[in-house]
Amino acid sequence: LQSSSSFLVFLLLMQVYVPYCSSDAYVGDAQASDATYGWHFRGQELIRATLKEISRAHGLSKGHTLIFGGCSAGGRGAMFNLEYLPEFIPQGVKIAGFFDSPMWVDMEPLDAGAVSFQTQTAAVFKMTNAQSR
Repeated sequence: LQSSSSFLVFLLLMQVYVPYCSSDAYVGDAQASDATYGWHFRGQELIRATLKEISRAHGLSKGHTLIFGGCSAGGRGAMFNLEYLPEFIPQGVKIAGFFDSPMWVDMEPLDAGAVSFQTQTAAVFKMTNAQSR
């Protein structure tokens, strides 16, 4: 590595990896019920709690930059939640989104009898209470 000051910024970076565990692409806000087949879908709360703990334990504060992202389903969840992050972090933290493969192509299924991805997604959003705040 070079000793250039342009590389020194990397010495202060912190990466937090949250394994995919919410089964709702981090967009849900539903407690277990008959409608959820007894499952909790608390992706929004997982994000809020994670950011609160990062702020508390690692001093995320004004002047810092948070690069928030994910891949695949996590990328969709990160994209869904990006605009709400200021509610969960200290004022003055800069936010940037970095997503890998969060999009899906909205096209009709090849099999006319199959349920479209759009219809499936709408049903999941309803079941998990994935609503904008």
